[in-house]
Amino acid sequence: MRQQRILVLCQHFYPEMVSTGLHMTELFTNLAEFEHNKITVFCTYPSKEEFVQKDLLPTQERYKNVKIYRVSNLGQQHGSIFQRLLFSISYFLKAFWFSLRYRKSFDLIIISTNPPFIGFVAYILKRFFCIPYILIVYDIYPEIAILLDVLKPSSVTAKIWSWFTKLIYNHADRLVVIGEDMRKIVMEKLKLHLWERIVLIHNWADSREIQPVEKEKNNFLKQYHLQDKIVLQYSGTMGRTHNIEPILEAALELKAEQDIVFMFVGGGNKKKIVEQFVKTHELNNVIVLPYQPFEVLPQTLSAATFSFVCLEDEFTGYSVPSKSYGIMASKSPIIGLLREDSEIADTIRQYDCGVLYSKNNNQSLSDFLLELLKNKERIQQMGENGYKAFLQHFDLQISVGKYQKLIESVSTKA
Repeated sequence: MRQQRILVLCQHFYPEMVSTGLHMTELFTNLAEFEHNKITVFCTYPSKEEFVQKDLLPTQERYKNVKIYRVSNLGQQHGSIFQRLLFSISYFLKAFWFSLRYRKSFDLIIISTNPPFIGFVAYILKRFFCIPYILIVYDIYPEIAILLDVLKPSSVTAKIWSWFTKLIYNHADRLVVIGEDMRKIVMEKLKLHLWERIVLIHNWADSREIQPVEKEKNNFLKQYHLQDKIVLQYSGTMGRTHNIEPILEAALELKAEQDIVFMFVGGGNKKKIVEQFVKTHELNNVIVLPYQPFEVLPQTLSAATFSFVCLEDEFTGYSVPSKSYGIMASKSPIIGLLREDSEIADTIRQYDCGVLYSKNNNQSLSDFLLELLKNKERIQQMGENGYKAFLQHFDLQISVGKYQKLIESVSTKA
């Protein structure tokens, strides 16, 4: 096979090993191990919230056979809506200039939906210079912005954004979706004869990095004196799409249960809500921590008796909580605060790796948890089931193989 010179446009990349940054880094450093792939990534400097910059990062760097170009931008990744918009537009313009300037150096462009506008760069390069592109759909816009009340559905901005989204989708050589519920929404934006371009490739965890850690050997548990506690954990981004409020209410109602500890690990818009709730109600059964170093993640996830995965009902299909696969890799069973027809709800049912707590449940979450925690054998079995399913279906190398076949199919077509 001839060499594939691939340009990846994504805001978040190494060393920002959180959420999208982690997935992009894992995917493309592993794809770079194929000798015929020559991969270049154009990204931003990491955000201060998610990465403590020990040394000044270079503008250009080679990391695990991936050539990285980093740019600073106006605005802020985690500021006001205006600041975030300014940040995204700044990155978009620099990515457009870089792609246009070095267009003869690349045979394929791969983009994700973060930032939402970046697909227009790939469309222009294809439209005028015949460079194919693959779009990885992580979030669907402008619908998410509308659901968050950032945009009105009848606004000119929403209509123009929707038109551009359909344009980018319909001209992509392949579209990767990360859930069946997402596939259905993407199909509505495509012309009927283009549905065959949609490919489902789940997100993943890396079994070489995330492995179960026995309680007796878990230094994270020892550090916080939790070896003899039941740990109910939410780990990851606490964003506006995540319905973590029921967890806080359950923590309040179970504050007298001395064996149960609720743990929130991560950051995001709702972290302040968590901290304020804990302070207001003087909860001693809640631990709130920042994002932990990536190398500690196996211990953090393995510390959980159960791990929460949350998504507000109205965002089903527009986003998929990919943290689920890391949880499964740690042998922690899932408690899904999810709609029953969502991708992760289907995963929980299919592999019996956790339980669902939907809005249709007449029982309070606190009572639900107390009943659930009575059966230790059942808890252990769900964790084992999840781990087995992870190794068979959701390990990084499985997804990398699917992406490689996808790249080759586009290369052959071109």
